[in-house]
Amino acid sequence: MRLYALTDHISRADSEAELAEAERRIDDILKGELQKYAIGDAEATETAAMGLATHRLEHLIAQRRTALGDKPASTLQP
Repeated sequence: MRLYALTDHISRADSEAELAEAERRIDDILKGELQKYAIGDAEATETAAMGLATHRLEHLIAQRRTALGDKPASTLQP
């Protein structure tokens, strides 16, 4: 759910710095989950779901970067 919550943050980002912060948060969440998996506290299906959610967020970040590059920040809409 923490990864899914980043969707709104990414959609509303109006700078590269905000997108970089979202990427850092994604990395932090993934590190924690992979550590849990490594010690047996997470199931393979949970880890796979995390991978799918991460892929989706990376796609949203790429789309937002494109939007930021195409338009002035003052005209961006989430």
